[in-house]
Amino acid sequence: MSVTSAEGANSPMEANAPLGVGSIVSDSFSILFKNIIKVMLLGFVPMMIGLVASGVLVSWEFALSGGEAIGVAPSITGIIVSVLLQMAIYGVIVALLIQLAYDAKQGRSHSLLAYFGPALKSAFPIAILALVSGVLVGIAAIALIIPGISSTQCFRSWHLRL
Repeated sequence: MSVTSAEGANSPMEANAPLGVGSIVSDSFSILFKNIIKVMLLGFVPMMIGLVASGVLVSWEFALSGGEAIGVAPSITGIIVSVLLQMAIYGVIVALLIQLAYDAKQGRSHSLLAYFGPALKSAFPIAILALVSGVLVGIAAIALIIPGISSTQCFRSWHLRL
């Protein structure tokens, strides 16, 4: 589709400038490697807080095994609260790293504690979006897998009749 001006001549917008994905990836890795200590701390500290909280809410064996501990039966309420807490902490980590990357791209540098104020404000919406997207992915998987299994069974029985 061509963009034309009122006079009918093609505008400069018609020239399809490349997106420059290589430069975007290069900038991203540049920001990561220049701030690797901050990235590690901003990701590790909240994750450890979440792990300790999960260990207290459920059991340490259950929290450290990823829910596959044999002989450990935590309460369903503890599991639900632990999952919601992990989602909120995920939201905090995402917000912290986005704020760090944005500041690095703008050429600003702050202390690590300065990132927590804006991150905590946006942690709840990010956690809600993560919950909604997880539910939608689960529904989509069920909607695609169950018909796929039944159609596979149908084709398998059809193939066996031949």
